[in-house]
Amino acid sequence: MAGYALAIPIMILATASYIYSANRLLQCWKVEKERSTKIDEIRALLLESPKQYGATGDHLESQPSGSGRLLTYPELARRAFGKGAIFVQLGIALMQFGVCLTYLIFVPQNLYEATHALFGWDVYKTVFLVAMVMIEVPLSWIRDIRRLTPFNVMATLLIAYGLFSCLVLAFWQIAKESESTYLDRLATLPATNSDTWILFIGTAVSISC
Repeated sequence: MAGYALAIPIMILATASYIYSANRLLQCWKVEKERSTKIDEIRALLLESPKQYGATGDHLESQPSGSGRLLTYPELARRAFGKGAIFVQLGIALMQFGVCLTYLIFVPQNLYEATHALFGWDVYKTVFLVAMVMIEVPLSWIRDIRRLTPFNVMATLLIAYGLFSCLVLAFWQIAKESESTYLDRLATLPATNSDTWILFIGTAVSISC
């Protein structure tokens, strides 16, 4: 919808920035993880023979462990920027707020259209919205996201199913049309679309972030 001259370069740029940022973040996580592991090993050695190193067991027990904090995004930001990590935390909170708000808008809409098309039911969108909130609010209380692994796996499979379905339907539609019709449509695609390109860039960049 944004036009091939604009949409394709923006998607490439957004994907490249995402891969670069994710790689750098993973490198930071590995460095801090190794550092925390070494601190714990040294601390364990000191606890085994505190007198040899001129320390008391009580003093060492009171020291915080190097892995006492989960290496989350805010924690990595705290170690990198100190008090400036508040801006990273604020950015994460605002981004997640925007993502959740978007889902709370279009998921009830999709559920409404799906139930209407499949079963002929006219269920109010508010019903789907309330059901989503009742499920998601308790899940948001879980602080360790590793406990959400089954839900993440299920979500990934559903996303893959959705993408696969879209591709199958797209190629099936192309196969139904004559070759000349499809080529004509492809040749008349606009290079840019002044009505939708801003929305496209915002979506692509937000996903890459």
